Amino acid sequence: MRYVDTRIPSQNEDYSAWYHAVVKAGMIAKQSPVPGCQILEENGADLWKEIERQFDPMIRNLGYRNKSWPALIPMSIFMKEQDHIDGFSPELAMIPKLKGRELDDQLCLRPTSETVIYDDMAGVVQSAKDLPIKWNQWCDVWRVEMRTKLLLRTFQFSWHESHWAMERHDDALQHTLDALNKYKVFCQEVLAIPVIDGEKSERERFAGADKTFTIEARMPDGKALQAGTSHLMGKGFADAYGISFAGRDGEPCSPFTGSWGMSTRIMGAIVMTHSDDRGLVLPPRISPYQVVLMVVQDSQTQDCSAFQKKVQDIKQALEKSSARFTIDDTDERLGKKQFHWEKQGVPIRIVYGANEMQDGTVTLIRRDTGAKLVVAEHSLQEELQTLLIEIQKDLLSKASKRLSQETVSISTLKDFETAIESQENGFFSVGWCDEVEAELHLKERYGYTIRCYPLNPETSFSRCFLTGKPSKTQAIVAKAY
Repeated sequence: MRYVDTRIPSQNEDYSAWYHAVVKAGMIAKQSPVPGCQILEENGADLWKEIERQFDPMIRNLGYRNKSWPALIPMSIFMKEQDHIDGFSPELAMIPKLKGRELDDQLCLRPTSETVIYDDMAGVVQSAKDLPIKWNQWCDVWRVEMRTKLLLRTFQFSWHESHWAMERHDDALQHTLDALNKYKVFCQEVLAIPVIDGEKSERERFAGADKTFTIEARMPDGKALQAGTSHLMGKGFADAYGISFAGRDGEPCSPFTGSWGMSTRIMGAIVMTHSDDRGLVLPPRISPYQVVLMVVQDSQTQDCSAFQKKVQDIKQALEKSSARFTIDDTDERLGKKQFHWEKQGVPIRIVYGANEMQDGTVTLIRRDTGAKLVVAEHSLQEELQTLLIEIQKDLLSKASKRLSQETVSISTLKDFETAIESQENGFFSVGWCDEVEAELHLKERYGYTIRCYPLNPETSFSRCFLTGKPSKTQAIVAKAY
C-alpha cells in the first residue's frame, strides 16, 4: 500500500499551507493538470460517497425521487430567465463547436440545472394534480473560477441539487425551510459541524430567487463557509419556462418553484473544523473508515499461527461491531503505520502485536485526542461502539464551544474597527439596517459581508453597527470562503 510521509505545517504559522497539506496528506484531493480542477483521492471519493449514502435518504424523506439531466444546456434554454443568466454569465463554460462546426445554439456546461429542469417540468405539469414535483440529482457542475482552492472553489465540483414545484406559497416557503433544516441536522448530527441557519440578504441571494436561506459555519481561522443553501424562486422561473396548470378558478396558473444544494465544499468544512497540526481528523459517523487495525508484524508474530488466529478473531469482532474498518497487516514499522493512519484521520487506531497477544488485550488510540485505551479482547466490540459515540459527541462539543466563544457581539462601528485591527478574520453578530448601500460599503471598505440574518436570533440590537440607523434585524458579519 502507499504510505503518506507528508509533514504538516502549523495552522498558526500558515493556515492556507496547513489546509492544503492536510487535504493532500489525508488523500482527500489534489490539484489536477486540468486548469482549475481537482482530483478527488481515495479518501475524498469515499467521503463524498458516504455523504451521498447518508444524505440521500434525508432528501427522499421529503418526498424526492432521483433523476439525471444532461450536463450540456443549450443557451436558448439557459437565457429564458434574465436574472439567472445575468448572475451566472461570467462563470459559464461555453461549447461553441461540435465536430469543428459552429453551433447555431451554443451549449454551456451546467453551472446549475434550474433551466434544463424547469424546461422538463413544463412538459410534466398540466394540472394541480401533477403537483408537487420533487426531483433530485447527484452530479457534477462547472463554474469558471480564476482563484481556486481545493474542495472550496474549483472549476468542476460535485453536488446534489434538489428542485421542486408547488401550488401554494405557504407550502413552498415551508418546504424551503424544511430543506434547510435537513442540512442543519446533517451537519450537526453527522458531520459534527455547528451551523447558523439564516436568510441571505437581497444582495447575496441566488440569481433569480425571491428568498435564499443558508447554513453558515465558522471555520477555525474566523472565516465563514456557506455549507448549504435553499432557495424560494417564486414564480419567475415557472413563468419564464412556461410551467402552468389550470387553477381552481379554471384560469392558467404558475406554480412556485425552488431548489436546494450542497456540494463537495462541505468536505472542506469537515477538514477545517476538526483537523489539527498532526493532520486530518474525521468524525466517526461520516469517516469512510471508522477503525483501522494495525497488525504488528515482526519476528515474534509473522510465522506464529496462534497470532494469526488471534488477528482473525479480532477481524470477526470488528465485523460484528458494524464499524467500517480496514486492516493494515503489512510488515512496515508500527511507527510508519501510526504516522500514515493518523494523517488519514481514522477515528480509532487499533494496535495488535506480540505484547497484546500475551496480555489478551488490544490497544485503542483516539485520533482526536491521542488518548490510548487498553481493553480486553473479549470487550473490543462493546468498547468500540462506546468510543465512537463519545468521539462524535466530543468533536461536536468542541466545535460548538468554539463557535459560541468566538462569535463576538458588536454594537458600534468603532468597536468593529477596533476588533478587526486586532484579528485578521472576525466573526461578528451585529444589528443591521438592511440597506444595500450599507452592505456595499461594508464589503468595499472593510472586506466583510453579511453572511445571513439568523432565523433564531439570540441578541437584540437597537442600532445598526455600521450606519447608526435603527436596526431591522440581527446579522452575522464575516469574511467568507
